[in-house]
Amino acid sequence: MISTHYEVGRLKGRYVVTWYETQREGAPKKRRRFRLNATRRQDALLEAKRLYESRVRDNSQSASFNALWDMYSDYLKGRPTEKDLENSGKCVKPFFQNYGPMEIDNIAVEGYLKERKERFHERFGRAPSRATLYKDVNLIKSVLNWAHKELRAIPEPRYIRLPEKAEPKDRYLDLNEIDALLKSARKIPHIYVAIALMLGTAGRVGAILELTWDSVNFETRTIDLRVDLENKKPRAKVPMNDGLCNILMQWRSTATTRYVVEFRGKRLGSIKKGFASVVRDAKLNDVSPHIMRHTAAVHMVVNGSSMEKVSSYLGHSSLSVTRKVYARHRPDHLREEAEKLDFFDGDFAPLDFSDFDRITEN
Repeated sequence: MISTHYEVGRLKGRYVVTWYETQREGAPKKRRRFRLNATRRQDALLEAKRLYESRVRDNSQSASFNALWDMYSDYLKGRPTEKDLENSGKCVKPFFQNYGPMEIDNIAVEGYLKERKERFHERFGRAPSRATLYKDVNLIKSVLNWAHKELRAIPEPRYIRLPEKAEPKDRYLDLNEIDALLKSARKIPHIYVAIALMLGTAGRVGAILELTWDSVNFETRTIDLRVDLENKKPRAKVPMNDGLCNILMQWRSTATTRYVVEFRGKRLGSIKKGFASVVRDAKLNDVSPHIMRHTAAVHMVVNGSSMEKVSSYLGHSSLSVTRKVYARHRPDHLREEAEKLDFFDGDFAPLDFSDFDRITEN
């Protein structure tokens, strides 16, 4: 398997291109280095790209589906989908280990889904969620489409049906639930700060855990969540309200690392356990860290913020994304349309329901 990353450098006065290959899964990587004819860097980059793509195409045309899965994971290194491939691969790769990419069709995928459900039930006593099954099959399709369109290593893959997608949850916290959550979180200060940041910035939990103090400006009262944007979902730079500013100023005096959310002098990679503990203590149900972002957005919309401003605050890449999710929460949503269906204008005569019980349907 050829890695999906290559480097162009110089060796003994000439341009060279270098990448690494493995003959089989789990085997050590072997370096491949080729001299280039180009004498200018821009020409060397183009020559290296052509040589690399040619070798990848030749190598991948005989690759198994699992090898393409690994190549795609290498191609997405550092992106959120890489982790999805790692997790789903634990189930997908063993089932398809003897499959070639053109042998994967609806029958093969249905066989995988059947086995996936059976093994999941044996282990956990319940069926896997629709979202899990949908993600697995969607990644299978993504690998095949990438191998076809980007690597040009296989013909157009066979059509594969996606399982039914789970309906997105519309869970958000009302004011009483927010109050209960914050009161509970006060017992665990770093979780309290994380929740305050998620609610006050509408930032994703990943962005909050990556936030450093140099991105918090108390003079301009802004928080810049746009940290390391490469391969990340869009993020925003947002103002601090009075409450959040006060919390962070107090928290700053106790900081021992460059990260805003820390615990015992260390950066946190996850707040899953601490957050779950706070949710249980507050006697709330079905609340995850991402619900904080959704809650913030809904409350902005309910209180009259425009879709444009909400979209900017959330860092959405498109206004249409914001409208699709949050427009229905506006107090005046479809109000004009409802008024157009008022066929009773002027008909204010009182209705007599006194004989209602004696009326029978014909």
